[in-house]
Amino acid sequence: IILVLTFVSLPFVFTVNLKADLFENSGTIAVSLFFVPIFKARIRVESESATEKNIVVISGKKRDEIHLNADKNDKKSVMALFKAAPVMSYLTVEKLDVEAAVGFAANAFSTTMIVGVLRTFFGALSAFLKSRQNIAIRNVIVPSYNKNKLDFDVEGIFKLSLANIINGFIAGILNKLEIKAKRNGKMKTRALKVRL
Repeated sequence: IILVLTFVSLPFVFTVNLKADLFENSGTIAVSLFFVPIFKARIRVESESATEKNIVVISGKKRDEIHLNADKNDKKSVMALFKAAPVMSYLTVEKLDVEAAVGFAANAFSTTMIVGVLRTFFGALSAFLKSRQNIAIRNVIVPSYNKNKLDFDVEGIFKLSLANIINGFIAGILNKLEIKAKRNGKMKTRALKVRL
């Protein structure tokens, strides 16, 4: 029993490393469990049209796509991916490191503006995440004025424990039962009022 309880409460530690060069339209993603590599793939963005873009993930000989849209009927959309993997809602972020180098050789003004916007965005995101949980966040966004550059390096450490999943599952069932009980209570009250 002690071993089972220890296993249930032990958090699984996942490390995700994402590197991308937007000018080259190439990148890599690597996932480790307890710092042991379990998945590695190359990624790139393909455009079907001006408004339709897909993230292509190539792992070995296997090729898969994630469609960047909010279409609920599209089984490969980003929305469907999160809906199909409800375990994502039980992940807790322990550490998040973001490094980016942004530059346009011919336009120092655009470089400065984009760096400022990205710093503001990550500052707001950091404040939001820190308000929800205890997380260490570091972001370094630097301008590159001498050459065209859009490089991102994102590394995150995520934790997932079976105890959190079990607690969330039980809380979800209790919440549904409570809603049903309230609905049944309201229906009985209405029936009594009609009879009176």
